[in-house]
Amino acid sequence: MLTITAVVRAKDGHESTMRQALLDVVAHVRATEPSTVGYHVSQDASDPCVFAGGGAVLRCCEADPRWRCDAGLCE
Repeated sequence: MLTITAVVRAKDGHESTMRQALLDVVAHVRATEPSTVGYHVSQDASDPCVFAGGGAVLRCCEADPRWRCDAGLCE
């Protein structure tokens, strides 16, 4: 299983736009990436410009034939 995590900082005044864009990504991943077993986005309560998100992907070669096993990510 691979886990991917990202921290994103929105420009001041653009928190709402960033939140909606990230939620749109979550919806897209959930709808089109069956090998992703969990995907989330959270917003920092003390700094609303900071978002963290990520997901967990099953072993790529077994879960999704679009991944290349020879890329070294499936070990």
